[in-house]
Amino acid sequence: MIFQCLLIVLCHFLLPTDSIEAPALQKPLMIPAELRIGERADIICTLRRGDLPVTFKWFFNGREIRGEELGKVTSYDVRSSVYLMDKLRAENVGNYTCTVSNAAGSDTASGQLLVEGE
Repeated sequence: MIFQCLLIVLCHFLLPTDSIEAPALQKPLMIPAELRIGERADIICTLRRGDLPVTFKWFFNGREIRGEELGKVTSYDVRSSVYLMDKLRAENVGNYTCTVSNAAGSDTASGQLLVEGE
């Protein structure tokens, strides 16, 4: 019984899985205002707190963004993810969502990209 208790205490300090902080994003997403067709737009998703490593995923109108059909995903550092659109098209207008996750949990931030005249 004493050995089992000692083993539990040692494991708690050697493998502190419950000390990982879940990620929290800045909300809403940073989306430029007053955009026009043909202009460049960067949507920025920033981690406010949470332990690394984290994984970012992007969604457009509820569907995960894969590939570079409408834009591309990049980052400035390990705590942010940026969705870049070099030339806005009417197809870019809609709802964007960024999800971040780590071993302790996940968080989501959303925003709407609007284009003047659309």
